[in-house]
Amino acid sequence: MWTRHGVWLAGGVLALAALGAVRAQVEKGGNVEKAGQVEKAAAGAEPSEDKVPAANDPDKFAWDLFLEICRPAGAGTRDVRWEMWAEEDNIFADPNTEPRWPGQKPQRQLRPSRQHELRKLQMPNLKALPDLPGDRAPGGEEVRINRHAFDYVVKNGLWYQQGVIKTAQAPTGIKFPTDSLAIKALWKVITPAEKPRYHWDEYTDPKAKKPVTVGLIALHVTSKVLPNWHWATFEQEDNPAFADEIGAHDSYGMIPAVVRPNAEPNKGYKTALKPVLLERMKKDGLSPEWTHYRLKGAQIDFTDSTGRPTILGNSITEAGFVATSSCVTCHARASAMLGGGNPPQWTTLSVFRPDGQSDNGPVNPNWFWAPGSPTPKFYQVDFLWELGFRPKYRTAK
Repeated sequence: MWTRHGVWLAGGVLALAALGAVRAQVEKGGNVEKAGQVEKAAAGAEPSEDKVPAANDPDKFAWDLFLEICRPAGAGTRDVRWEMWAEEDNIFADPNTEPRWPGQKPQRQLRPSRQHELRKLQMPNLKALPDLPGDRAPGGEEVRINRHAFDYVVKNGLWYQQGVIKTAQAPTGIKFPTDSLAIKALWKVITPAEKPRYHWDEYTDPKAKKPVTVGLIALHVTSKVLPNWHWATFEQEDNPAFADEIGAHDSYGMIPAVVRPNAEPNKGYKTALKPVLLERMKKDGLSPEWTHYRLKGAQIDFTDSTGRPTILGNSITEAGFVATSSCVTCHARASAMLGGGNPPQWTTLSVFRPDGQSDNGPVNPNWFWAPGSPTPKFYQVDFLWELGFRPKYRTAK
């Protein structure tokens, strides 16, 4: 069942949700001063529905972000803006060496879906685990962050374990700036005939060393414009399970706005984009391939106004647990703790419940605190699982 999103606001983030601030989020690395000017201009405005689309119109805000980050990265290239961002394999490659912002498009590094790899490890006896297109090399997954988020990682030493814990223990904890963005993209091998319907790239798998064409099939886009982040997930329209189990909802850009799940799985769905969105894509210079992508939904809170858990999951990245998936609840569990040992033991909360499904609804304080203890069992890492799984122990002084 599709559950609509509750609305939760904090006064300090109202102005930053304006479209001007969206562009400031995306354009960091090109003009820091411009980003600051946009934020100052927006901060003087009275809060109104037009100024807070991330909360009052999360579906439209999702498309605002999509249109900005999927613009061409430059003349004469098929690469788009988010493909210029830092890739997590490079950020966390060496705990003893400070990562550097890429001066050009980072080499694409695809791997099997981490969620599904962890699910297999945590539930080895779980049956009927789905076989994703990206689980079979040379397709796969990648995670990238924009310059605002990258600079925060570097400034606070979040690319190694001791830096994560030190920042988490500080009075403010780990708190990414409001212009931070992160994406997770999943790709599969496609044929030449399929290219017009996909954002595609020529990719050479490091093991096979044979170039293939991969097409983008799923894209998560996450923005820190709200304290608990704004979550949106997009799918290529031909994904057969697009709206299975939980349906799809896009009040801004899709016809129909509400898609009910089919009675049988993997039968596909017929949808279209509204003229207003198609016109915006054309005006903003997006390639025609992007007209074949759909917003499955956006999420901004743990529950709706009646207390029901909000559910959001992608048919690709959350295959097998989409019915219980909640981006915001799952990522609220993103955590870390450095214990004893030599080197000290690094632990996190589990991603999944014992039954292989996802937690959803409100955060349980018992995840982080033992009754009566002033010391947490785990530190939250501001909703980014990358800070729980990727940092290594630093040995350099």
